[in-house]
Amino acid sequence: MNEVYDETGGAVRLGGQFASGGQGEIYRLKGTDTLCVKVYHDKLDALHTQKLKVLRSRAGALSKVAALPKSLAFADPSLTTVIGIIIPFVRGHEVHELYGTRARLHNFPKANFKFLVHTAYNLALVFDDLHRSGIVVADISEQNIKVLPDATVRLIDCDSFQVSEGDTVHTSDMGTPLWIPPELQGKNLTGLQRTPNHDLFGLAQLIFLLCFAGRHPFAGVPRGSRQLSPEAAIGEYAFAFASEELGLPLSPPPGCPPFSALPPKMQQLFNRAFLKGSEQPDARPQAHEWRDCLEEFLKELTACEHYRAHVFWKEAPACPWCTVMREAEVDLFPLRDEAAKASNSVSEDDEFAMRLRNLRPHPFKVQAAPSFDDLLPEPLPSAPTGLWNSLQKTVAVASWKSTWLSSTLLLNQEGLVAAEALLSSSLAAQQALIAEYNQEFSKIRNALLPALRLLSTPSQVHGEVQTALSGERRKFELQEFLEHLPVREAALPGVGLGDKTVLLSYGIETAADVTDAALGKIPGLAQGQISLLLAWRMTCETSFRYDPTKPLTGLFRQEIERRVHERVKLLKEEAVGYETKFVEAQRLFNARLRLAQVQTEKAARQRDQARVNIVFLEEQLRVD
Repeated sequence: MNEVYDETGGAVRLGGQFASGGQGEIYRLKGTDTLCVKVYHDKLDALHTQKLKVLRSRAGALSKVAALPKSLAFADPSLTTVIGIIIPFVRGHEVHELYGTRARLHNFPKANFKFLVHTAYNLALVFDDLHRSGIVVADISEQNIKVLPDATVRLIDCDSFQVSEGDTVHTSDMGTPLWIPPELQGKNLTGLQRTPNHDLFGLAQLIFLLCFAGRHPFAGVPRGSRQLSPEAAIGEYAFAFASEELGLPLSPPPGCPPFSALPPKMQQLFNRAFLKGSEQPDARPQAHEWRDCLEEFLKELTACEHYRAHVFWKEAPACPWCTVMREAEVDLFPLRDEAAKASNSVSEDDEFAMRLRNLRPHPFKVQAAPSFDDLLPEPLPSAPTGLWNSLQKTVAVASWKSTWLSSTLLLNQEGLVAAEALLSSSLAAQQALIAEYNQEFSKIRNALLPALRLLSTPSQVHGEVQTALSGERRKFELQEFLEHLPVREAALPGVGLGDKTVLLSYGIETAADVTDAALGKIPGLAQGQISLLLAWRMTCETSFRYDPTKPLTGLFRQEIERRVHERVKLLKEEAVGYETKFVEAQRLFNARLRLAQVQTEKAARQRDQARVNIVFLEEQLRVD
């Protein structure tokens, strides 16, 4: 088949097939990148054709939320045989590629928790629009929900929707046990009329998966000896995150953020959606309730002070993602933008290095000896008394004054000599301290230079790190290869969708996560399943082909950039340490120099005081 015909009779040429399922095959259309065609395996009856026409009639109003049929597709230009539908081609990624940690790193590398909550909000908008239009999704599946780069959501495979036309209800006969609400588990879905309340179970599951980074609400650790698959847990309303007081058979698996990380209102909505009683008509939270709650939740998010990629409810007891890191050594929101981070900090590093290169010794100077011109002579010593001194003062004044003042004059003359010697030594001490400081500055600077040179030449750091890592390149490229092989897409007999959901809830998302240690932590996982998963990983590893001539892969480049960033960080810490030594040396020598300057001032004052005293005493000795 090379072409089909739309409802106007116009021919559209088929491009390549890009998907196939139980109902039919999907082909791209040549000449457009916005449309594709689904060709059914089986011949369509009149009732199915009418359902497609009703869905097509709603396409215009719901074009922003669902890829509803735009036209029937015919095998002939006379439009006699309907063979399929022409539908919008929706880009984006399936929702599980957002909430799964490894998949998110590859497909939404900049997405944080706020992005996931925003996606949940948009998902609630989609369900609200569909329910208001009389459409029930019915066959909810992660694979039928596409998330675009701006967190908007569009549903695909919409021809399975249940839609009403007057009194006629075109039902959906399909459903996946993992998404079927408890009250419908095990029932024959053929011809069964679904209600929005049934849809709202699946919506709540999707919102929970987004808010808990892929941890499933019905995958948990048994509280007793009985093992429950997620499907069985759904049938028993065994919401793993419900209050322990309810006595349900499951508790949350390790490595999960606590339920208390969500606002009480959101906790109540999840309880209403999952616990016994939710099967009653209109009991589950409506899509618009989720919309309003998530809108408020978005306003109450804050960033972690320790990890900028961790965003959480500001009233939570602690950052839930940090709690998971401490308890399970798993980061559900890792950051793999080290290259961007490094490039963004180049200017900061240049400025830092420039500042250190421009550091110069503090210009300490020898403080000259001050002059004290306003000093007054010290008081004369007490005059000698007694009869002999009275007679001497009367008959030989000069001799009496000499006896009285000569010793004081001598003391001041000796004090002058001592003060001048002290002044000379204190000036020399200042000079020596300044020389010692300059020597210490040069010593610190010489120790800093190796780190400073590397900070000034990041390409050299990059080269050294890459050379040191060259022996590990194969390991990182194998890791990246395995990270692109999702467990959910592996054909593993005996490991069904429910088992894979449990694996995801324990952080086992890709072949890279499949290890003996990780699998051994999952209660209820049979030894045969463990062996099968390990064998699958081994098969994946053997299909890996290492080619060192090819360009470096993303994960290896990111590891190089991470280690470069870490090396630069250590260099900066080392440089900051030396910068601190510069400051400490300046402060120390400033204090020591100040002591020497105080000594200089003291010696200068003693010198000038002695000079004034000497002049005054000599004048007294000359007076008759």
